[in-house]
Amino acid sequence: MSDNPFLPAKRGSDPGARYEPTPREKQMAALAHISILFSMGLAAPIIWLLFRGSSPFVARHAARASLTHILGGVSVALFGSVTCGFGYLMALPLVGFSVWKAKRAWDGKWDFFKAKAS
Repeated sequence: MSDNPFLPAKRGSDPGARYEPTPREKQMAALAHISILFSMGLAAPIIWLLFRGSSPFVARHAARASLTHILGGVSVALFGSVTCGFGYLMALPLVGFSVWKAKRAWDGKWDFFKAKAS
């Protein structure tokens, strides 16, 4: 288990124990990332709205998925229009990244960015 102090502790348990997501939470977090394939990423903000108060694991993954899908989609659209369509190939790494993050969510890994120590 991680000793990261930013991960929430499980409610009603030992303060030293860290939050362990349930299988349903893992599925919903993975669904938020993979939603880029079937809803162009529009399901991720809905998942975030539904789970923001009840599951910090799903909320964190859905928020990051929403940000990735929106910013990635805008950048692909802008770059694609400037390069006469060749920039739309940038959508392939975006989808690959989302699938990778979905796999990490399915495995119960927390989604956060680590700052390098200086």
